[in-house]
Amino acid sequence: MHEKAAQETRKGSPGEDIQPGPGLLQAKLCRLTQLFVTQSKWWGPVGWGFWEGPDRPPGTGVYLAIASRELRSKKSIAELENETVNQLLGIRDAGGGRRAPVTRLQGVVADPVLTILSEVAHEMGHVLLADANADGEDAAHPRRRVSGPPRSACFEDAFLGTSWNADIFHKNMRRWADFGFQNNNVQKNPDSAFNVEGVRAAVRTRNFGVASDAIRNVYRNNEFVSLQAKVAPEEDLAEMYRYKVLVDASPRGPVLRLDGKSIDVQSWLKSDILAKKVQCLRDLGFLTAQP
Repeated sequence: MHEKAAQETRKGSPGEDIQPGPGLLQAKLCRLTQLFVTQSKWWGPVGWGFWEGPDRPPGTGVYLAIASRELRSKKSIAELENETVNQLLGIRDAGGGRRAPVTRLQGVVADPVLTILSEVAHEMGHVLLADANADGEDAAHPRRRVSGPPRSACFEDAFLGTSWNADIFHKNMRRWADFGFQNNNVQKNPDSAFNVEGVRAAVRTRNFGVASDAIRNVYRNNEFVSLQAKVAPEEDLAEMYRYKVLVDASPRGPVLRLDGKSIDVQSWLKSDILAKKVQCLRDLGFLTAQP
């Protein structure tokens, strides 16, 4: 994902959550400048989001893309999560159908439409973060040159305050985020510690147990919704938005299993820290029909 600079923050009224279902994302998609279907290779990005700030001629626009191969895919949300983990950690399955011995999510039902929605929602989460300048309460944030302060300062409390070392984040603020780049960010709680480069190094030496432990930690601590969310605060917000969209688009939420046990995603998002992050999305206007 490549998320570029935001234009000035919109100050619309908070409004109400729109009806559960794909409509949660539809109102935002309808305001895109352009949606692209790309012909990227199998190893290329699933999608990307790009926001042009007013200081980046020729003007302001918002663009999303999804790879054409994803539109033809029949994979489940669980398979998408596993692919993302593979890309994030550099896991390569052996040939002949042999898989690397890493703990993986299992999906009970394959719903390709829900999976595509998931991929688009993640990129939209990044674009909304930039548009709202959600992480830009600090006047020193580089995006503040073109954007005002966010409508709500909840990112500082709901995301940084609960899960991240805020001092380190503020020393390394950026206008856009590249996939898998931690940008020196550190999780606040030792029980949720995750260093992506450290786990990648373990994978390169075929110490797959370190990767499996990192995956299980996500679903044990009820603090992050995915391993990708633990890379950086900006990814935390984008992934939180993605899961909120998924839960509202499916009566049962994504159907996931880990180590033979079901994950109740609906209840999961109502747990203490995750519920606080969802409320922040609401306070920022991400869950309304407003632009």
